[in-house]
Amino acid sequence: MYTSAQHAEWVWNHIRLDLPADWEMLQFSLNPRNGRCGFADRYGFRLELTWRLAPGPPDYKRVLSDYAARLESDGAREVRSVSCGGWKGLEAVAGVRTTRYGRYLPGDGCFTELVFLWPDRRDAEVERSMLDSFRTEPPGADGERRWKAFGLELHLPQGCQMTACNVSPGKAEWTFQQPKASETWRFVRLGMVSEWLREDIGVWLTRQTPARMRPAGTSRYTANGHDVFAWQGTRS
Repeated sequence: MYTSAQHAEWVWNHIRLDLPADWEMLQFSLNPRNGRCGFADRYGFRLELTWRLAPGPPDYKRVLSDYAARLESDGAREVRSVSCGGWKGLEAVAGVRTTRYGRYLPGDGCFTELVFLWPDRRDAEVERSMLDSFRTEPPGADGERRWKAFGLELHLPQGCQMTACNVSPGKAEWTFQQPKASETWRFVRLGMVSEWLREDIGVWLTRQTPARMRPAGTSRYTANGHDVFAWQGTRS
């Protein structure tokens, strides 16, 4: 099993997974009911994760049987059943070796599938470690929900929904909305700050605030060894 230094924790839409440290999320879905995320390393795509809400577990044995028949009719080789813990799946070689696993999460009413792509060889140890790490992220004591990806870790109030995610070199930005409270939460992680920030962080942050906001106070403090500047305001 790979060590903690070789993996990174990832939490998205209440799904938690430990990924190899060099795998990055390149594709993602904002839909909490039916979505997909794709992960890749520097050589290409390595994992596809999908989820969909369902009132009960599907007939996954039949799903796999139909999938195997389709693969074989398309000329796939080495089609065989695989399992790992509570996961059931299928392995096949169709251009590239893949393993596909599925599992129903009764507590969340959610059916999840993970499809691994192995361009060189199947690494059963990494595969097993990732499947073992998979779980749903429970809400906190006050109902808050945790998200973790792109170097950001958030604990958001109950009811917040992600409405936008933009990722580019040196910048990751998430936007959440809390419909009942008519609030919008925006989080941005910027890279290489020492290369471009040439002014006091407080001055810079104040300039980023929307024009419709009326200042209500500022504060500066240290958290985990970092200088934190907080700007507060109200919508005018």
